[in-house]
Amino acid sequence: MRKKIIFFIPALLITFLLFPCSDSTDDGYIFKYSNSQPEHHPRSKSMTFFKKELEKRTNGKIKVQLYFSAVLGTEFEVQDMEKIPEAVAGFVVALSLPPVVMLIFIVFIILLAGTFIDVSPAILLLTPVFLPACVAVGISPIQFGAILISALAVGAVTPPVGTCINVASAISGLGIGSIFRGTMP
Repeated sequence: MRKKIIFFIPALLITFLLFPCSDSTDDGYIFKYSNSQPEHHPRSKSMTFFKKELEKRTNGKIKVQLYFSAVLGTEFEVQDMEKIPEAVAGFVVALSLPPVVMLIFIVFIILLAGTFIDVSPAILLLTPVFLPACVAVGISPIQFGAILISALAVGAVTPPVGTCINVASAISGLGIGSIFRGTMP
């Protein structure tokens, strides 16, 4: 059950973030993917493979358009162009959740992201997405920043990745398993 939840939440988050990047037609869906690497870069090659497999398995109902070498702009420019922060803020405001419930939801997502992503990239990815939503429901940006940093710090020491735990293992000379057991409540 726990493995299903761990898989379901990131899949739901990715699907939600990709939703504004798709065009629906009568013939199917068109997803647009852009990155700043050239076509021979491993990330670009993996997306080319993903495109071929997705189109083959859906019999062409879902098409993927790939744009390499920052043709559409950098990742931040594409995120700004697709209005992802505004879409998330609109979604959260439409839920009409109380600010406390929304913060609990955001903290859960930040903790989950913090277990898999290092702190600096997580700040760069999550701040433009969640800050407008928090401001829209009346949460102070300073309070959001404190919650973001605290939740990412907890996520950095939480298994399965636990980047700080790997550093502690290297410094102490103890095995990663004993360090993970020591972090459990």
